[in-house]
Amino acid sequence: MLLGFYKNVNRHFSMRQLPFIVVLAAVILVGCGGGSGGVGDPAPPNPGTGGGTGGDGTGGNPSVVFPKVISASPQGDTPAAVDTPIDITFNKPMMLSSFQAPMEGLDVGYDPACVDTDCVTVRLNHKTNLAYNSTYQVKLLPQVRDKEGNLLTDPYPWSFKTAVFAPPPSFKSGIMLDGGTVATDSGECTAIAVDSAGTLHIAYFSDSAGAPKHAYCSKDCDKPGSWNNEVIDTTAKLTDQKFGRDINLAIEGTTLHVSYRDVGTTSTGNKADDRGVLKYAKGVAKADGSVGTWAPVIVDDTPFGVTDTYIAVDKGRVHISYAKKGDPKATGQTSLDIFTYATCSASCDSKNSGDIEKVEIDQGKGAGSPNHIVIANDTIHMSYYLNGTLKYVTCSVSQAQNCSQLSGAAAAVVDDGEGKFDVGTENSLSIFGNTVHMTYRDNTNGLLKYARCDGNCTDSNNWTKIAIDNAGGSTQIVAVPGRLHVSYRDDLNKDLKYATCSSSSSNCLDPKSWSLFTLDAPGEVGLDTYIAVDGAGAVHISYRDASNKALKYIVGAPTQ
Repeated sequence: MLLGFYKNVNRHFSMRQLPFIVVLAAVILVGCGGGSGGVGDPAPPNPGTGGGTGGDGTGGNPSVVFPKVISASPQGDTPAAVDTPIDITFNKPMMLSSFQAPMEGLDVGYDPACVDTDCVTVRLNHKTNLAYNSTYQVKLLPQVRDKEGNLLTDPYPWSFKTAVFAPPPSFKSGIMLDGGTVATDSGECTAIAVDSAGTLHIAYFSDSAGAPKHAYCSKDCDKPGSWNNEVIDTTAKLTDQKFGRDINLAIEGTTLHVSYRDVGTTSTGNKADDRGVLKYAKGVAKADGSVGTWAPVIVDDTPFGVTDTYIAVDKGRVHISYAKKGDPKATGQTSLDIFTYATCSASCDSKNSGDIEKVEIDQGKGAGSPNHIVIANDTIHMSYYLNGTLKYVTCSVSQAQNCSQLSGAAAAVVDDGEGKFDVGTENSLSIFGNTVHMTYRDNTNGLLKYARCDGNCTDSNNWTKIAIDNAGGSTQIVAVPGRLHVSYRDDLNKDLKYATCSSSSSNCLDPKSWSLFTLDAPGEVGLDTYIAVDGAGAVHISYRDASNKALKYIVGAPTQ
């Protein structure tokens, strides 16, 4: 534009008038302005007085104000909780989408969010917890931008500390009961219950023993020295054969009933095979809690094995639910798993498998892996997984010997994942009054979910469900007067967790009505968790510590 003006002037004026032209050009240069306005753009009508649209020597265009960090938290020596998010406050609104790169010194991923409407403060919600009792030296690199696209000019380093783990005040610290080394590896598939004398019993699988075991304690059970253990099934086997996984426990009075999977080769008096056979054992607890002599029998020697055994007892009658596996080499119907129910009378510890009533309930991919069975109000209740769906069936105890209506056709669909998600594994069931409560895992999204039905529960429309926590596995629920108790594993952080809800003040269908606690960390703990509540309201939880290859136990008396 300036060049064109000079050419026109040259046509009409002599060189003697050139000084005037130069002066005029200088005036035009000042008037054009610089910065982002572009050549020839007019100056803003109301120039500011610095830091804004004028008065900064740039011809009235906005000055570039680069983003910088004003503060960050947590910061300093005060220990922060491991789930505390990181908040970073800037001098101006930030572009949230630019917070994507990993932060130097932060060993976990994060999801950014704006704390305020202008996004001056950005919150980094880490996807997993930070490490306990650690010092973090972190640095925000100049890779983030403000809303105008300007980069952070300088890195911002700072440090903070995290707290030492401690269980909530209402719980004692978890204690190791068995195992602790590779040579003594124990604690898989735990199940805990309290007998009528108040003695605690835990059934579990010991890898080092290669057999199911029983731990028991009659007093001072928060102290490791108060516990003893014994082997449940000592059936002769080769040194490399192990059995007793998928073990479960039910107690009536002081009589213990155990179901489990036997995996071994055929031996005298035992039809076990390498695919797994369903076994049952019964024993009466002595004053100290020990049983001594157990009486194992075979319940189902199906050709392709069993998994996921669960047991309930009512008036001496034994009820077992389990998954019968399909032929892994076949296609079509014979390849599908079968959710199965077995029952026998009080003398079933002396019966052969042919004398035990068995009903095949439902068939499909993963049928009954896992499941749960409860007897309440003279009614059998069962939850089970089938091909990505959580289902529920029920029938009267009086029809237990021939519960033919227990079929997939009569089952309610509790949660089908809206046809998009795989749900229902690690399900657990509890009954109080006429209300059925379930916890289970949303496998696709990793959620701990809770489902509830207050009547006519074979109608799928009568079930309501919510998510309790964003990470939940190995769940178990117990309903007692006025309160729900749930033990579970936080699969993201590998911790043992506990959730509770006061059912007297809420129906527990609002996620905010649940209180969540971490009971044991760090390490890989909380596997194979099981929960029991005694008559005084104390909560007892058994679980596996995979880091230490041990069976662990924790007790508490929560009030929230």
